This record gives sequence, structure tokens and C-alpha cells, in this order.
Amino acid sequence: MTIAANRRNVLLGIGAGALASLTSKADAATRAKIAIIGGGFGGATAARTLSEILPSADITLIEPNPTYVACPFSNLVIGSGREMTKQTFTYDCLRQAGIKVAQA
Repeated sequence: MTIAANRRNVLLGIGAGALASLTSKADAATRAKIAIIGGGFGGATAARTLSEILPSADITLIEPNPTYVACPFSNLVIGSGREMTKQTFTYDCLRQAGIKVAQA
């Protein structure tokens, strides 16, 4: 049986890995190292949630862009009811939470 490599299966794998690290009897000095590829809604949410669940984990978000443009409320930008700058976000909140953000 072949498992397709899509976003859902990748996130399921991340979740399974996180749960496994919570239940493992590994040495307490061992830090989990987690890399998340893509800083959209899913990637940023996964990074933030994993940092809350596994505060001792070393989490890195890999994203090529320094900012993210959100889709919600983007129609207001098209209709001149909202500035584009209010739709553009940096990854500073993730950095403040202890998540490393690599632009690659």
C-alpha cells in the first residue's frame, strides 16, 4: 500500500511524532527536533501548537518568504476597504514564542 505525500498525511505524521515523543521514555536531556516546511496557516499553526505541547522541543519553521499575506478579508483589499499592509504578517510572533524561522 502506498501512502500519498500530501499536506494532510504530513501533518498527521507530525502529530504522531509529537505524541510519540510525549509518551516515550527517552532520556529527559534529549530534545525533540522538529522541522515544519511552509509558513502558511497550517505550518504556522502547527509550529505554534507543537511549541505549546512540547515546550522543550527545538522547532524550526522553514519558509522562503519573510512575510505572509493572508487570504481572509482579502476581498476588502480588492474593494478598497482594507489596506494590503493589514493583510501582510511577519513571523515575529513565532520567533518570540521560541520557534526558529529559517528563510530557505
